[in-house]
Amino acid sequence: ASIDLDYVRPDLQEVFDRHQIGLDESKPAAVEKRHDRGHRTARENVAQLVDPDTFIEYGALMVAAQRRRRSMDDLISNTQGDGMVAGVGSVNGHLFDEKVSQTMVMSYDYMVLAGTQGLYNHRKKDRLFEVAELNKLPTVLFAEGGGGRPGDTDGIGIGLDCWAFTFFAKLSGLVPQVAKKYLSYFQGATSEWESHDQRELRHSIPENRLRAYDVRHIIDKMCDVDSVLEIRKGWGPGCVTSFGRIEGRAVGIIANNNHHLGGAIDADVGDKGSRFMQLCDAHDIPLIFLCDTPGIMVGPEAEYAATVRHASRMFVTSASVTVPFMTIVLRKGYGLGAQAMAGGSFKAPIFCVSWPTGEFGGMGLEGFVKLGYRKEMEAIEDPEERIAYYEMMVAKLYESGKAVSTATSFELDDVIDPAESRTWISMALKAAPSPEPREGKKRPMVDTW
Repeated sequence: ASIDLDYVRPDLQEVFDRHQIGLDESKPAAVEKRHDRGHRTARENVAQLVDPDTFIEYGALMVAAQRRRRSMDDLISNTQGDGMVAGVGSVNGHLFDEKVSQTMVMSYDYMVLAGTQGLYNHRKKDRLFEVAELNKLPTVLFAEGGGGRPGDTDGIGIGLDCWAFTFFAKLSGLVPQVAKKYLSYFQGATSEWESHDQRELRHSIPENRLRAYDVRHIIDKMCDVDSVLEIRKGWGPGCVTSFGRIEGRAVGIIANNNHHLGGAIDADVGDKGSRFMQLCDAHDIPLIFLCDTPGIMVGPEAEYAATVRHASRMFVTSASVTVPFMTIVLRKGYGLGAQAMAGGSFKAPIFCVSWPTGEFGGMGLEGFVKLGYRKEMEAIEDPEERIAYYEMMVAKLYESGKAVSTATSFELDDVIDPAESRTWISMALKAAPSPEPREGKKRPMVDTW
């Protein structure tokens, strides 16, 4: 007998109809309400992230655990998916092969019970977090919702034995856990890239050493065109942490920001820099330090924040990483702050070089003169002579501490033309051994601070 391949049997039609209920097209009023408030739907978020026609949804037909208080028809009409759209899809598939582009994607659905976490919602998360761990899938979670749900009636107990928070925490350090451009840095190198005219870097730092400059501009020009993504911009303003690419290869960049405390390392910078090092090391992303710091912040206010303990994290973390890292000194390289920006020692990185604007010392040179030559200055009665003596001593120290002078004792590997920065970085990336394939985690976790 012949078979009509276009015929849809009633049992299959029921499946089609049930899936249709969960789509945005079936809820025009709820969608309009979301749009009127300036928000997108969960499915719109997912659709923007994943490549077209690649999303496979899990748990699309589940409903809220409220059978004791609501009819099944009501639950199907209003709670399908139980407040979460989740599944596996391809992200950045046009840049990378299908294996590395497979991604676990989960989005709370505010149009269903305000995106609250119910009994089956938790079971869905538990299931997919386990799938992500087993298959080492990057995990993207759109976390907009009303929190815990008080209205479920079908479960037994309070629910404190749910696994979702443990399973999600176990993914830390195993797979990346955020949005699309960010994810690309963990997926590999790109074959096509474009560089800026590197001669621009020669003019990015003012000749007047007392003038500020924009380190973000330097990062952007040093990396491939349109390849930079800064993360945690609103916290720890004393340093900039960004992902970027050099000749298509992903790198992590930690740069002192001279616009905040002159680039000094305070407690927040210690935490921010250390956490970023952990993140890059956990996923085998090489690190670039752009150093311009007067040192670790001192003084009574700094002590209230336990700055020494927080800044020390940069030393203990950098001593534990195995990814290649390199240091370029842009201007100031003073004391332990400079060493923190070089993995603990100027000999720790694959290379430690300086731009011609670099200046070095065991501590800030003005403070060095004020403290080290205090008796000599106090012995000078004429205020103008005292100031002249002070300025003379500072000038002498700057002359002996400038980059080309420091390089004569081989504390630096070289003083370079800023336009050659990418050449040095590319050398280090090519020279470094390829990371060893591994089954589990490299680091137990990546800290949350």
